[in-house]
Amino acid sequence: MSDVKLNELQMALWGPPTSGKTWLLEAFGRKLFLMNEVLEEKNRFALSLYDMNRRRDVVGDGRFPEPTGDATIAQNLVKYRFVRRGLGKGFQYEASTCCHYVDILDNPGGATIQETEEEAIRESVRIQQRKAKNLILVLTKDDNLDSQEYLAKLRDLRREFNRVEGQRRIAVCITKADEIGGPGLVFSSDPQALLPLVFSDNHEQVVEFFDDLLSVEDGHDVAYFAVSASGYTGTGDPNIDPISGNLVDVDAWHPINVEEPFMWLFDRIERDRLRKSHEQQMGLFYRLFKQQMSDARLEARVSYSDMINWVRDKLPPIPM
Repeated sequence: MSDVKLNELQMALWGPPTSGKTWLLEAFGRKLFLMNEVLEEKNRFALSLYDMNRRRDVVGDGRFPEPTGDATIAQNLVKYRFVRRGLGKGFQYEASTCCHYVDILDNPGGATIQETEEEAIRESVRIQQRKAKNLILVLTKDDNLDSQEYLAKLRDLRREFNRVEGQRRIAVCITKADEIGGPGLVFSSDPQALLPLVFSDNHEQVVEFFDDLLSVEDGHDVAYFAVSASGYTGTGDPNIDPISGNLVDVDAWHPINVEEPFMWLFDRIERDRLRKSHEQQMGLFYRLFKQQMSDARLEARVSYSDMINWVRDKLPPIPM
């Protein structure tokens, strides 16, 4: 890691217990593995995801970490490290090498936490929520969580946002889309079409909530994504056993869209950082020099959307 520029830019993954946060990150690791087969062959990039708590590379082999009950325990926030390392020769690959850290935040599940610890853990999560300027907000249909309760959790999250000034980037990620709407909706150009299926009668209130986040008053940058961590089998059926929750066919595991919310945030974080890298330097000449270097790196840098397009037609087709 010594040759990788470590830009520790905090990014959080938030969602209620069982909403699919760990699954999403494991599927992201799988997608990086599939992308690497194309990118490394062309000597362009190597992508990696590392689980810092369990000290393991997330390589998408289908061997998931042991569950911790009905929630990831928030007292020990789970941290992952993503690295994009340029392999090609030239300034564009140097300018595109970067590292990001992702924290999983949870509303604690009652079955995993002793009552005496609950408030301390909740406060720990609240503090992290306030600090997170870049957030993947995980939503999914959950028969065990009333939609009004879900909405109440979202409003709690917004209250924490309001305690610290500043614009946030929020990737609204609808997980388990294969179980909600089928392939046609998973790849809908408007992932918001899934919200009525997730929240049923309360979906208008949820849409209003996100519209408020985009309003002039709040001014956050919000984008929607529909993803499937399990994907589909070769026959077009969901690649997940509804009883065991395990993959049906690990060899046919091709997660859908899971990289997009992460890379949407990575792209904006890196571009923003390059634009601001010269602002706090002392001395006019040095600031101008740093600005020129930042502009050069920004111009040379390979965007994540371009990188995704390089590999898209090389990956297995998606059943429709």
